[in-house]
Amino acid sequence: MDRSQLLCTEPSVLGASWARALLERTRDEGRPVDGGWPGTLPEARALVSTQLNRELSERAMPVLSASELSAAVTTTYSRAKRDWLAVAQATRHNELRRAR
Repeated sequence: MDRSQLLCTEPSVLGASWARALLERTRDEGRPVDGGWPGTLPEARALVSTQLNRELSERAMPVLSASELSAAVTTTYSRAKRDWLAVAQATRHNELRRAR
């Protein structure tokens, strides 16, 4: 995989993984998956910076530029938020159906 492919696909993968991890943690704590996305942009930035720069380093590629980091953070955050909200909406829908 070349750099452009990596920067195109990995932020979405990171976002999906981040959402899954928060969903699992929330459920493990016995809390409902409800409400808005609990993640923050600073968390997304830290995740992307750590994970993606490590992946680039392992491939002997330069670290993320400021614009690459910004784009990757936006994609990661958006994917995680979308995945979380989809589960939260499905959960609410199922609870409403059961309440009828």
